[in-house]
Amino acid sequence: MMNMHVWEFLAVGLLMANGHRDMSWGPCLLQQNAILGRGQMRPQGQTCTPLKNQGTYFSVQLCVGTPPQCFDVVADTGSDSVIVPSCVCAETPGAGCIQGETCFRGINKSSTFSIPQPTKEIALSFGSGTIQTAIATDIVSVGDLKKKLEGGVLLMVNRAALAIKGKFKGILGLGIPKDKSAKQYLIQVQESQAPYAREPDASNPLEIICRLAPWLCGGTTPINHPDWHPRPLRPHQQRPRGIVGEAYEPKLFLQEAKVDRFSMCFRDANKSGALRLGLPPFASPIRNIGQFHWGLDFRGLSVGSHDDPAPVETVFCGPETMRPGMVSPCGIIPDSGTTMITGPKEQLLALEKSICSKWDRCRRHSNGMPSSETFRQVLSKCGDWLTTGRGLLEIPSFFIHVQTDVGKLEVFELTAWAWVTEMTAQVKDGSMKKICKPSLGPMEYVTQNNGPVWIFGMPLFYEYNVGYDMSTKQISLQKGQCEPCSAGGKPVSMNDAGARCWPR
Repeated sequence: MMNMHVWEFLAVGLLMANGHRDMSWGPCLLQQNAILGRGQMRPQGQTCTPLKNQGTYFSVQLCVGTPPQCFDVVADTGSDSVIVPSCVCAETPGAGCIQGETCFRGINKSSTFSIPQPTKEIALSFGSGTIQTAIATDIVSVGDLKKKLEGGVLLMVNRAALAIKGKFKGILGLGIPKDKSAKQYLIQVQESQAPYAREPDASNPLEIICRLAPWLCGGTTPINHPDWHPRPLRPHQQRPRGIVGEAYEPKLFLQEAKVDRFSMCFRDANKSGALRLGLPPFASPIRNIGQFHWGLDFRGLSVGSHDDPAPVETVFCGPETMRPGMVSPCGIIPDSGTTMITGPKEQLLALEKSICSKWDRCRRHSNGMPSSETFRQVLSKCGDWLTTGRGLLEIPSFFIHVQTDVGKLEVFELTAWAWVTEMTAQVKDGSMKKICKPSLGPMEYVTQNNGPVWIFGMPLFYEYNVGYDMSTKQISLQKGQCEPCSAGGKPVSMNDAGARCWPR
């Protein structure tokens, strides 16, 4: 069961350059990241690190420094950087952090910490706003894996412009390694090079003001200015005046640690998922089409019964919708840091209408006029019908048709269990009642080469072990069991229909 107040924690970016997106739906952290070229990997022994179920996202314990200072950060395949909150943020009024939160302190606390002088800062722009970070060096560890990231630890010093409520403990970026050809599209610009070689003096109001708002003290870093919105620069664009033109190349932790492959799977009922590192080559790899983020070649979606083979007829994104010059009709970004499944509103309405038309209960309720609205109405009243018959298995599944290699098409099922959540809400008579909601939401995100892009967040990781190959840039979707890292937990079957009759 998931929290009713879903906040879309982390999300995704562009599959191909020259795209258009409208991130007006819901808060998210859409990172417009920098580039890090691929390097040679070495074989790595397999390790497993638990992923803590936080309700609307899964976190992994990441430690920085000597002795280690540890944080439960978002394990995010849509970001590239290691980000942890600096104590500078918590101690600076108006910086957006909460006093008393766990934060990182390098100077006089970590013997392996270093920060350049003058300090270099960059702004990271997400769908929910901007954070300001300082570039530092220190040892980073995840489970048994440890690596010193030279200029690869980003310390968040200001999150005032980030429209996300609650704690933000940081990110472990698990994004795709970037080719050098993509550097011209994704550039993170140095924000300032002011000499912040130490923590600011909290007793000195002038220093705090200059640290938080340097443009008031003659600097040119208007990160909180309402008219300032950093965006990735195109080759023909000039850099904004007053911003230093040095590009920053983020350090992918797994790439620096020479890890070839990893996989992630999630478990429900507040159970921990698993992040496995150093896996052998995938048995059935899927071709990646993403430049800036992991991406699947999406060639149609169909709706049908869980018990029957996937229908051939697709609702949208079929190959017939491709225009000349396109690489794929649609795209899917498998993103571990996104709470829901999101896609274009028009296609989302068509999906929910199709589910209603093939779901007996919804079709009867619609009086022969199935619609997205009827689908959500019937689903919301699950407390009235979920205790009888087949449970969630009476709701049709939807199937994504993916071109796994040139000329090779495979179909992957997402059952209602993966994308229906249950919660308790107060109804009109004042009583509390169980209701169900689909983890589906609208987001307009269209690219030139890959058409409309869908973001498949947590539901995909409940249904599959999702694997990523850093060396070959391939993806894997495997049914089976989400095995916990410790012997104390029990695996969650990804094939057992009986265990999937009831919503999460």
